Amino acid sequence: MCIRDSINAEYMGRTFYIIQMLGQKGAKAKYKFKEEVPEEERRDDVTRVKKSNPGYLPVLCEPHNDVPRSIAGPYNYHKFVVEPRNTIEDLIRKLRRILKLKPDMSLYLICGKSILKPAETFKVLSQRFTDNDGYIYITFRTDASFG
Repeated sequence: MCIRDSINAEYMGRTFYIIQMLGQKGAKAKYKFKEEVPEEERRDDVTRVKKSNPGYLPVLCEPHNDVPRSIAGPYNYHKFVVEPRNTIEDLIRKLRRILKLKPDMSLYLICGKSILKPAETFKVLSQRFTDNDGYIYITFRTDASFG
């Protein structure tokens, strides 16, 4: 099943927008954090986090390029340490609180080329999307839900 088919099945009303958001076939998401911080420093950071919080997973969330600075806030990224049993919905709630999103704004979380399902746990997500440095990189995107 190609990406376009899975999006049609899940997000019927927003098919064009989400396909445009994911980019062209074969394009990889670029993360500012990976460009700014050397890999060795990122690995050391993950090691330090895992040592101080055993059993937890380091997650890094960045705004998509199209998210305005007024919504994304002054930070280029947000770091989280989550329990493997936590769901994506927990992270969505946390991000909505941090970003102070209005109720009429939708928040999409993207990992690799997949839009994350709210019921998915971080344990499953870490098995599929943990990067070489140990972080789980997630991009978030906002959209007006009601017009």
